[in-house]
Amino acid sequence: MDDSIVQGVIETVDTAINYRTQLSQLLDSLHEAKNQVVTSAGQARGKLRSHFDHLKQCINEALDDRLRILERQVSSVEQAAHKPLCECEDLLQERVGLASGVLKEGKELLESEDKVHGSKIGEMTAFKKKSKELDLNSLPEVPSIWETACIHVDLPRDEENIQKQLVDAIKDYGCVMARAPVQVVEISERPAALLVQWAEVDDPGLDLDGFRLQYCVGTVHGFGDHEEVEFVTAYEGPLTSHVVRHLQPSVHYSFRVAGRAAGAQSWSPWSIPVSATTTLPHHEWRSGIDGYQLSNENTTIQSDGRPTCILYSRRRSYTCGHSVMMKIVRLGCLSNSEGLGLAVADSNTSDPLQKGVLFVSFQGSVFVDGQEKTTKLPPVTENSVVIFDTEVLRHDKVRVTVEVCERIVTFDWTLDTVPSIPLSSEIPGEGQELNLFFLAKFSSGWSVAVE
Repeated sequence: MDDSIVQGVIETVDTAINYRTQLSQLLDSLHEAKNQVVTSAGQARGKLRSHFDHLKQCINEALDDRLRILERQVSSVEQAAHKPLCECEDLLQERVGLASGVLKEGKELLESEDKVHGSKIGEMTAFKKKSKELDLNSLPEVPSIWETACIHVDLPRDEENIQKQLVDAIKDYGCVMARAPVQVVEISERPAALLVQWAEVDDPGLDLDGFRLQYCVGTVHGFGDHEEVEFVTAYEGPLTSHVVRHLQPSVHYSFRVAGRAAGAQSWSPWSIPVSATTTLPHHEWRSGIDGYQLSNENTTIQSDGRPTCILYSRRRSYTCGHSVMMKIVRLGCLSNSEGLGLAVADSNTSDPLQKGVLFVSFQGSVFVDGQEKTTKLPPVTENSVVIFDTEVLRHDKVRVTVEVCERIVTFDWTLDTVPSIPLSSEIPGEGQELNLFFLAKFSSGWSVAVE
């Protein structure tokens, strides 16, 4: 049998095996997606029922509370109006009783047969005097009907309109979304960090102007698991990307994001968590250099004398296209010959003003390949941050942006000898990424941390 035919069959079988494996993986992914739809729908129904039940309870309780308050107000007005009327009634009853007594006594005197007898005359005189003392011609004041309370309840006259407003508000209450309006779309590795990017999906017209990014340690599977996990807020603001720093290499982290519309108080539902890990160790300063002391896993340096050379990073860990931050932990004496920068290569020289070096002095002067730029930055201050950011224009040229105290300068820098490694992220026009050293040069009193 022809070996080529056998080889063709073997290759076809291998292709079929690989194809079946890929199809199986797609089926697993499809089953997971179907489960997500069904399970999320069930959870959404449960959440709706629970929320509306609670809402109805709150509304009923609020109506009952308001009813009790109004009924107490009615009772209060009733008691206040009823008391003086009862007092007036008691007075009138008392006066009626006195008048009846006088009437009875007078009749008895008049009906007596011996009206002219001396004793009767005396009784009549006493009776007349007594009647005058009772002041039978004076009537007590009684409140008129228009002065007396007539309790009313002032309810909305346009009850039908109020009811319609409530019904219309309820009709527009809540909405159902196929997925959260903002989702994590890409996560890229950085040294001991991850660059997380997100975007609005489905309905870009929501006009979201704020975002909240959270993360947790570990891989969160599925959309529902993250409700049970404690996340930490890493960023809140208007940007659609953020570098989450101080992460451990080879440790999995899960990220989720939510958005908020302009003027809104509440956040949107969380996106589906996306897990990622960085394999890149954190930036480090080179150890063992006289005049410099290292701490915090070699991320912070301070001078212990008058260093005679430049301190470089441990390796070419700065990748062009990204950013590196250096924080001024402690301030020393400002000098134009001391500062921070980037370099194509490391050397034993003590002069940072040389070919292949971008140097920013602590006083704000900017030097490229030893030549000073006319544009200046403000002097650094304690706790200020110097940020170097680059954009690759071609294999030997980058656009550099340096930021100090919210002041920014931008310029192009042509690199002579550029080390490169295989591309791990897309760079326009080239199949490689550019890597540089970061550096520092300063005397005693200074302390700088790299992030």
